[in-house]
Amino acid sequence: MGRIKHTKNHLRETLGISQEDMGMLLKIHPSQIAMYETGKRELPGTAYIKLLNMCIHVEKMMETMPEHFHRENENEKIVALIEKELDAINYNQIKCSRKLTEIKEKYQKAIANCHLADYMETQHPEENHSASHSNFYRQMGNSKMEKYGPVAQFQLNFQLETLKFQQQCLEEELKKAKSFTLSE
Repeated sequence: MGRIKHTKNHLRETLGISQEDMGMLLKIHPSQIAMYETGKRELPGTAYIKLLNMCIHVEKMMETMPEHFHRENENEKIVALIEKELDAINYNQIKCSRKLTEIKEKYQKAIANCHLADYMETQHPEENHSASHSNFYRQMGNSKMEKYGPVAQFQLNFQLETLKFQQQCLEEELKKAKSFTLSE
């Protein structure tokens, strides 16, 4: 790990705190911190010594703490996050597959409605109520074919394939994350 730069511009960033936090820790107003960082004013001596001691302590701790300690803890979180995402993807795949099956069935019913209208027009043209019924079934069939037809099916197939691709990518990342945990 590299040495922390002890400059006016980097001391606060080294500690990972805001000007307000630094002012509170050093018991000075945050505006004094801002003026110190821009070179317009010096910090009071005791505040400056306290700031340097804090930075030195953080630097020593960063050097003595094994780097894999941070990665291992974070890696466990990454594994949990990936597993959660995989669960969500699996759920969405099931939902998408069911919806695809449902619209395919509705599309087949729509085609059947159009065939029923054809039958009514050709087999019983003399019946008056058949014409209105056949028009009704044809309009309903055409409307459903538009709604549940190839475009809607393509869209769901595309979503399903995208989910499968995401699943593959996440499974690879999960293997990497788990092997990292095991190798430590």
